[in-house]
Amino acid sequence: MQGIRRDEKQIGAHYVGRYGDETTLLQLAAQLEQAAPWAQRSPELEA
Repeated sequence: MQGIRRDEKQIGAHYVGRYGDETTLLQLAAQLEQAAPWAQRSPELEA
């Protein structure tokens, strides 16, 4: 599940895996970070 604003910017994500299968979620997280790096980015704040 992902939250997308009208301007198509992602505002949140929630992923669930099988019980005891954290490896799959960590692999997904690595793939998402590789596709769209975010660690050095800051959100644009609106007043």
